Amino acid sequence: MSEERQRVFFALWPDAVLQNGLARWGRAMQHELGGRLTRTETIHLTLAFIGEVAAGRVGLLQAIGSALSCAAFDLEIDRVGCWPHNGVAWAGSATTPAAVTSLVGDLRGRLRTEGFPVEERNFATHLTLLRKAQCVSLNWRPPEPLTWVVRRFVLVRSVLGTEGSTYSELASWPLRG
Repeated sequence: MSEERQRVFFALWPDAVLQNGLARWGRAMQHELGGRLTRTETIHLTLAFIGEVAAGRVGLLQAIGSALSCAAFDLEIDRVGCWPHNGVAWAGSATTPAAVTSLVGDLRGRLRTEGFPVEERNFATHLTLLRKAQCVSLNWRPPEPLTWVVRRFVLVRSVLGTEGSTYSELASWPLRG
């Protein structure tokens, strides 16, 4: 009998105020690009996507999260874009704080050590706002930056369904400061 598997990832999860601001950006972008809006309550920034893991290994992922130490930081969300190769329209930051780069590097290193799959491409500070967008040209620009006060990171379980993914928080860790 095979062990149950869970689809999981580490992320930064904005509060409802920031999610609502980003959802407004997504609706503005949708007027130009079409596509399907990300549900407001699911807008997040993925730090490391793990994928399907045996349920028995989730405890190890929680231990990895507990072992990480990172300073809290502010993230300025000040730009938008669209990737034609996958039809994802996103909001992001022109500059990535050293704290998030360090958190992602430490997280990837510990995941690698424990035998979890790790993306080798460069980390991109982005929050998906639209899927299946027609990324031809995007003239809309944010009226002003949104400041995200990042004080924690989370381990999330993702269950795929016909209406998209449903997320549940498995664990959360505070950032220092």
